[in-house]
Order: sequence, then structure tokens, then C-alpha cells
Amino acid sequence: MSVNVRAAVGKALIRAEKEPEKAVRILDGVLDPIRDPRDRAFAARLFYTVLQNEKWLDWQLQRRCRTPLKELQPAVRNILRVCAAQLLYFDRIPAYSAVNEAVAECRKQAPRAAGLVNAVCRRIADEGEADAPEGTSAERLAVRYSHPLWFTERMLQVFGNTEECGAYLAGNNAVPPIAIRMNTLKNGCEEAFAAAGLTVRDETGAFCIPAMTEEAGHLLKDGWGYVQDAASALAVTAGGPEPGMTVADVCAAPGGKSFTCAMMMKNDGVIHSFDISSKKTELMRRQAEKLGCTCMRTAAADSRLPLPLDERSADLVIADVPCSGFGVIRKKPEIRFKTQESIAGLPAIGTAILENVSRYVKPGGILLFTTCTVLPEENENVADRFLTGHPEFSVEAFQIGQKRIQGGMVTLYPHRDGTDGFFICRMRRTG
Repeated sequence: MSVNVRAAVGKALIRAEKEPEKAVRILDGVLDPIRDPRDRAFAARLFYTVLQNEKWLDWQLQRRCRTPLKELQPAVRNILRVCAAQLLYFDRIPAYSAVNEAVAECRKQAPRAAGLVNAVCRRIADEGEADAPEGTSAERLAVRYSHPLWFTERMLQVFGNTEECGAYLAGNNAVPPIAIRMNTLKNGCEEAFAAAGLTVRDETGAFCIPAMTEEAGHLLKDGWGYVQDAASALAVTAGGPEPGMTVADVCAAPGGKSFTCAMMMKNDGVIHSFDISSKKTELMRRQAEKLGCTCMRTAAADSRLPLPLDERSADLVIADVPCSGFGVIRKKPEIRFKTQESIAGLPAIGTAILENVSRYVKPGGILLFTTCTVLPEENENVADRFLTGHPEFSVEAFQIGQKRIQGGMVTLYPHRDGTDGFFICRMRRTG
């Protein structure tokens, strides 16, 4: 493995320390000049492993380092993290190789710290993982699974016990499979997937693979399928789209729910797909064209404001509102760096969208409220507030897979359901 790959990852991590919200773009910049697919895959995995486990890595390093990590040069700190990640999470990399590469890189960037890097990394290689620090259950879990303390405390309240909260946080750090949903609008799609060696499906009809393959990439490029997590697909089934319906999908980008509606409706009916970003709606339009979703109509619109749609005209309105995204941490580990203050205004935005789009649901129609977060203040609390102010709507039981959701609301979790963290609420307009 080229030492330049490790060096590039270390430099990217320095940037990510300053701008964690830009981690994906930073990684893309790192990967761009790397041509070997194996090196690209290694760089991506190493970068995200450090982001996912930063607190835990820092705890392991600090136990072996007399100097506080925060006082070290950023280059040295991230050389240590990269090495520790390899020692603790990459079984196929020999310990001596990881340590030697770290020392060699330190000699290039901060020569005077080479001895420190050598000593600290060798101690981790010899001793392995240290136990989690002492403290409250939340403090120990927050360090062990590298989540914000405030978020860990909140999820302990949600689950009510340390064991399940730990399982949930660990699930957030697992490598998620890639779920590709078949484009059933195309004849021969099952044969095309079988020819690519994809013959195992989950209950949503998606093919789950551990990593993107060349064969799967060709299927997506040719419009035989699209990437969509099982939770998103299950949410659509909860809405119950059927042929002939009028559907409004607000905050629709990147379009997965609209595409799945089109499949379930067999292109019979109309789907209005709105998003505030005109760039994203254009991308949705192109993807819909490639998939053959001829019943979709895309338009840029702010879903807090009047939409270009007749009131009480939709059989189904899907509102996948802006949220903190804590349900998709395993795919976007940089989300864990969000603060309570940065997400405090999101429930008000979700409420405003529900207030506005509910007017487009026809009597007897369905309002489907979803998010990709697991925080009750963005989910159940918003739904309850809306229902209190709108007695013409009531929650309704629905089926997702083998589960019957009697209360009309459910949160899916990675450790329980094998999906993204996702909230689904089905409400029917009764008046």
C-alpha cells in the first residue's frame, strides 16, 4: 500500500478537523488523484474509520502519550490517529508496517515528533485496546462509540438501558450494505440483476451488497435500478401508493421515494416531485427519464410555501422533511459532529412543512411524514404537535414488511431493523 495514500488521508483529516461538515467533499478531493481502485477503497475506508472512531482512537492514544493530544501539531495528531485506526481496525495490515509508515511520514512533516509517534504507536501495537474510561454510562458509551455526549445521553433516555443504547451506537459504526432497488418498470430487470450475480433480495425487493461492484455500477448506469435504503422503501410502502393515484412528494431529492412510488403505481397516475433546490430537481428529472418514470413531474418549490398544486387534490402527500440526519450516521459519520444548537431549529421547519402540505391532501387521503433521524423532538413531538392542531387528521395503522405498526408511528434502527435510522408516521385526513 502506497505511503502516499496514508499521507493524503492524514492531510484530509486535518482539514476535516476544521470543517467536519465538509468531510465528503474533502474525501472526494483526496480520492480524485488516486487511480488504483484498491488504493481508493483503502483511502476511503481509512478516512471514515478515523471519523467514525475519533473519540475512541484519541482515548487509546492519550493513554500512551504524556502530551495532551490537543497540544500536538495537527499533522502529528492525525498521523497518530491513522496509525491507531490501522492497528485496531485493519486486520490485514501488519503492525510493524503501520508503525513504520507513521514514523516515516512524521519525519517528513514534523521530524522532532518522530520519537513520540514511534513510542505511542508501538505501545498500542503491543498492548491492544484499553478499556473505556470511568464515568457515567453516557460518558463511557460516548467515548467507546465516538458519539456526542449530548446525543448519547438522549438515546439512553430513548432506549432506557445501557445495553441496547450501546448496541445502537455500535450499529451506527458498522459498514452499511448498499441497497439497490430493481427498476420494475423495465422488462427483464430480474434477468439483468441475475446476470450480474445479484440474486438475493430483501423484503423491499432491493438487492443488498457489501460494496459497489463494477457489475452493479453498470446496472445503475443503464437504468436497471437505483440506490435506496430499505427504510426509505419501507416508508413508501407505508404510504400505500396505487395505480391511478395523485401523489405529491415534497422535499423529494434525490428522488428515491418518487421512483419507488412510480414502480408501485406502474406509471399509472401522476407524481409531483418538489424540492427547494432547482439543481436537485433537474437531477431527479434526468434520473426519472433514465428509469422510465413517465408519471413524474418535477418542480423546484419551497414546501413551507404554497405549491403549484390544487388544494385537496392528492391521494398521498409524502413529507420527508429536513432533519439532523442522525439516522444515517453509519453512511455519513461527519453528522456526529453536529451540535444541539445547530439542529435546534429543525422541528420548527418540519412543523411548518406539515402545516403547509397538509392542505393538499384530499379527504380520505394520506399524509406520510418521514425523517432520517431518530430524535423524538424531530419526529414524534412534531407529529403530535401537528395532530393536536389538526383534528381532521388521525394516525392510522400500517404494515411494513412483517411488522404491523398499530400506533401509526415507528422509528427504525440499524441494530434492530438492519436499515438506516428512520421515522415513519401515517396520517389519514378524515375531515
